[in-house]
Amino acid sequence: MAVAACTDEPDAAVLVEDPVLAEEATEPAAPIEPGVTARAPARMAPGVAVLAIETELECPTEAIFFETDAAALGPEDERKLDRVAACLKGDEETERVEITGRTDPRASEPYNEALSRRRARAVAEALRERGVADARFEIRAMGEQGVIEGAPILWPAQRHAIIDPEGAPDS
Repeated sequence: MAVAACTDEPDAAVLVEDPVLAEEATEPAAPIEPGVTARAPARMAPGVAVLAIETELECPTEAIFFETDAAALGPEDERKLDRVAACLKGDEETERVEITGRTDPRASEPYNEALSRRRARAVAEALRERGVADARFEIRAMGEQGVIEGAPILWPAQRHAIIDPEGAPDS
């Protein structure tokens, strides 16, 4: 949902993505054009009108990074997952969401595969708690597959789970 905030000054409109402002808008009006619906503002300050515009926006691919040997989510991850869940709940076109867990190469392959699965499941559970239907998830555990060994400086970037709304096999 994109929100345009217009002031009394000419050419002073700003386009922002703000689900809170968008939720404050009243019921949708007639579509302006396919995929775009204007809503009347629910709250107005002097000289400012807020107009919510629904557009067909695709949810981006996101990465959640983890500490060594961990599948716990941190506060920054929680905020990112709030945004991802809001986008996914508003995106009815995407039926499947691939969540792929990965590790760095320091443990055994079986251990890393299990850890990468825990990471992907932790992300899926967090999205489920935020209202995203778990039937949409495809969990993949890649372990250390595809990582660069012998480059410890890269290991923190390799410990992640990728959320890919367009990554399902039939997309």
